[in-house]
Amino acid sequence: MARPPEPGLERKSDAMSEKVFTIPEAAEALGCSPDEVRRMIDAGQLRARMRPTPLGEECIVDEADIADGSSDGPAPSGRLAALLSDMRARQEALMHRVSALESDRERRARIDEKLQDLIEREASSRTRAEIAETQAEKHESQTDALRAEIAELRRTIRHRNWAVEGLLFAIFLLVTTAWMLWRG
Repeated sequence: MARPPEPGLERKSDAMSEKVFTIPEAAEALGCSPDEVRRMIDAGQLRARMRPTPLGEECIVDEADIADGSSDGPAPSGRLAALLSDMRARQEALMHRVSALESDRERRARIDEKLQDLIEREASSRTRAEIAETQAEKHESQTDALRAEIAELRRTIRHRNWAVEGLLFAIFLLVTTAWMLWRG
């Protein structure tokens, strides 16, 4: 039992048309993909029919329904011309979208580069800050050691000053005693 035709598909013999196109040939003639030709057939924008083959049936499109735009080919029908115009408008819109996406991708790449630079600078700043902090701690410990040494030196100087004062007093007493003994 034969299947009923799908939307946009008709069954008739090849004798009605001189030239027929398979889906891939129609896609090439229309300047689109075979999937787009199938969508156009399903949407009723392009007439097609089924042709029996030894392996089953294949979908074909008559030459009258294909407009390849060449000067020796048939002129496009109004429906096909509108379809081609719509496809060109979609292609142009897609090209604009692709251009916008490429521009956005380039912008994101520049942002990523700036972000990486900032991350590297922050890491470098952290490293410098850690080095400065380590040096500050080292300086502080050296300062504390110097303060302790200064305090010890001051104590030593005070003790020596007391010793010198004691010696000076002892010398004074000796000189005074010697003078009194000599005088008296």
